[in-house]
Amino acid sequence: MADKIYECIDYLRSAPCVELLVQYRVCRCHGLDGNRKGQYAMDLVHPYRLIFIPEDDTTVLVLIEEITDYH
Repeated sequence: MADKIYECIDYLRSAPCVELLVQYRVCRCHGLDGNRKGQYAMDLVHPYRLIFIPEDDTTVLVLIEEITDYH
């Protein structure tokens, strides 16, 4: 799973904004809802997800919250 984590982090580093990651489904990036509203998830090794919160609307500055199976 470490390789997949590094892959997602590399995408986060190189993307100009979170919306492009969502639009192009990079690592199946998607926004969450409910009690996780405002957070985003990227797929790792099933069922684990990398959960992050964007810190900025204009760049991809994020805070990685956790790696978890939230299902």
